[in-house]
Amino acid sequence: MTPRDEAQKQQWLANRATAYTGSLMHFLRALYTNSLKANSFLAQQVRNTSKGLVLNPAARPIDSLRRVSADGQHTYLRFRGPLQVAHFGEAPDPRYDRPMKSLGASRTPYPAKRQVSRLQLFDDEAEIQADGSVLNPLDISVGDYWGFEKIGEFLPYDYVPPTALAPATP
Repeated sequence: MTPRDEAQKQQWLANRATAYTGSLMHFLRALYTNSLKANSFLAQQVRNTSKGLVLNPAARPIDSLRRVSADGQHTYLRFRGPLQVAHFGEAPDPRYDRPMKSLGASRTPYPAKRQVSRLQLFDDEAEIQADGSVLNPLDISVGDYWGFEKIGEFLPYDYVPPTALAPATP
């Protein structure tokens, strides 16, 4: 599609940047490059217990979330149980009518503007690509805020965010 004028082109660029910020693609790219914190993400482990789901409020270290192959050519999501992922700095869509999940106790308060999602692996690992995709999309399940996002908000795998959104290389 071709925009009808410069104003429409700028609107499309802004809409794409909004769709990217905090998305699963954004998270997977940040995880792939070991830049979760620089991209305003917090990943926390959720445990199934006899009392139900219990959140570990500590941020998960990168080596408990991903594994890089010995030759450096492959990167895998790797964790057990549900993973809660928060992205800070952007409020959820006003049409998202569920309260955001708690992030647990913290010495410093978390920003009020956040989007909280869940990620689950169906196997021990799932290979992720540098473009923010999962090699086999059936290896994962998303829920909460990412589950709410619509197919119309998906971006092409070659999408590059504006430089204002792109973090410094770690």
